[in-house]
Amino acid sequence: HNPTSYDLMSAGPDGRVGTEDDIANWEITYGVPVDWIGSMLNLNTGLTYAQTPGLINAALNHSHTYSLSQGFVIASTVSQDFDFTISYTGNYTLARNTLQSDANSNSYSHTASIKWTWTFLEGVVLRNEVNNALTAGLAAGYNQSIVLWNISLAKKVFENQNGEIKVGVADLLKQNKSLNRTVTSSYIEDSNNEALGRYVMAGFTYTFR
Repeated sequence: HNPTSYDLMSAGPDGRVGTEDDIANWEITYGVPVDWIGSMLNLNTGLTYAQTPGLINAALNHSHTYSLSQGFVIASTVSQDFDFTISYTGNYTLARNTLQSDANSNSYSHTASIKWTWTFLEGVVLRNEVNNALTAGLAAGYNQSIVLWNISLAKKVFENQNGEIKVGVADLLKQNKSLNRTVTSSYIEDSNNEALGRYVMAGFTYTFR
């Protein structure tokens, strides 16, 4: 855990006053079929507002955080043997304080993903999933773009193909990291936590039907 903080010098033991936080969320989702590729397109828009009161040198500060997200998901079953999903979500966040405006911040993050499953040669299943996570507007050293690639190969077994033997690799490119930004009335903190990293997995699954 390697935090980078911008401390607004909270006067009290926890920087809070006797006022409740205010949080509001709005989300709209719209779906429409895309027949020419046998897919379903879902669009989503979200807006979140949060207000947190606190004390800075005995003066009342309000931290206002606005987050706007926009994304889409295309889910397709091209055939019985092949399907894919493409998705994207971008999130833009503004943090504004009524005191010490130099602690205000703008940040952006997105997650883009493509995954597909292909079944061939009488029960061989190839699964591929690639995700890109991008962050911008954080403290120096925390803005980055990472690619998380998971891949596996499996074989259906038994006469009814109820069993599956699978071998896969998670985080093939060894880039996985966990980044987080915390905004309160008294500080802004960017943190980088250690993630599991690349590993190989093998397993057997049996489905009762």
